[in-house]
Amino acid sequence: MILTRKEKPQEISERLMKLTDQKDYGLSNPPMNAQVALNELANHFLGSDWYSSTCGNSEQINTEIVYLIELMHPKKIKRFFKNEDF
Repeated sequence: MILTRKEKPQEISERLMKLTDQKDYGLSNPPMNAQVALNELANHFLGSDWYSSTCGNSEQINTEIVYLIELMHPKKIKRFFKNEDF
């Protein structure tokens, strides 16, 4: 049996800080490499065991990651129609 627990905010902060250059930027967050950030989002939303079965370079796999995350979390679109549009 696998036991899991929810990460505390401080643990999340410490884990993410390790993915940066770990320098002090005062009130601002330290910068994170864009590829590292996308990989972290993929692990969070798609799971650490997710992998792409397509043959492609990292930019093509990035597109797949973004597409799958947006499918999982669709944005609600507000549209205004005139009465005759229905």
